[in-house]
Amino acid sequence: GDGGRGGESGEDETDPGGDLWKSLCVNKRGRRALIVGGTLNALQQFCGINALVYFTPSILEGLGLEGPTATLATFLIASLQLLSLWLVIRLVDSFGRKPLAYVGLGGMVFSLLCLSVSFFLRAKDQEPSEGGAMGMSEISLALGGVLLMKFFFSLSLGPLPYIITAELFPSTCRAAGVSACFFFNWSANLIVTFLTPKLISPAGRAALMFLMFAAFAIAALPFVFFFLPETKGQSLEAAGSAPPPGRPSASSSSAAQGEAVFQGGAAREGRTLGTGKGKLDDAGSSLLQNQIEIPVEK
Repeated sequence: GDGGRGGESGEDETDPGGDLWKSLCVNKRGRRALIVGGTLNALQQFCGINALVYFTPSILEGLGLEGPTATLATFLIASLQLLSLWLVIRLVDSFGRKPLAYVGLGGMVFSLLCLSVSFFLRAKDQEPSEGGAMGMSEISLALGGVLLMKFFFSLSLGPLPYIITAELFPSTCRAAGVSACFFFNWSANLIVTFLTPKLISPAGRAALMFLMFAAFAIAALPFVFFFLPETKGQSLEAAGSAPPPGRPSASSSSAAQGEAVFQGGAAREGRTLGTGKGKLDDAGSSLLQNQIEIPVEK
């Protein structure tokens, strides 16, 4: 009998959950976490960060920045990324995930629009300045756009998806859920990496590409507002069991119901006590009114 139970136990241990994919695809909580986490990871890539990471040398060369100037620009980009990551470490658990996402996405939209305008200006100028480089206005906009994009991305959509994705899933399906979301991340990365070389040139096409990335960053703002839960200050298990934004948690609902029951019971008890006290007062008054004097013997 023990051997049979041990065999069954061993089979359960080797079984990868049995209901694991059911928890992700059929269960409402797991399905919602998969959709939100997968969309967040895809948006991270569709905002165009790897178009800049993989093709920064080409962009700097197009700006006319070569040699020591290009090296200095690369150093500034890396320094801004370090600064933004330091800010994330300091603020993510005090300021909150969603406020950081709002600030970062707003900055990313502005940065991508700067890049788009700079390439539009270059496309408009059919005969660029000497050496094929951009004019000063295009250089300022493009370089500023690259620097700010790296900074604001590292403040928001860079680290936050990796933090939040694990917090979305309950422990029963967290490993599979996070892996599936990262599959969406790398799939989107593949699409961006495949399309960018085809869109980075000529300048007019590059301008439309950065405008498209800005549109994805704009779309991410309402997505964060409506679908992303704020998990600041919560443990991993509490975050994984948190309700969707705008819905009260089961514990708070139970507490509210308990408080209502308590207050209702107290009110009823008060009315009962009040009625009893009134009856006692009436009985005492009646006794006083009908009291009989008892003569005291001297």
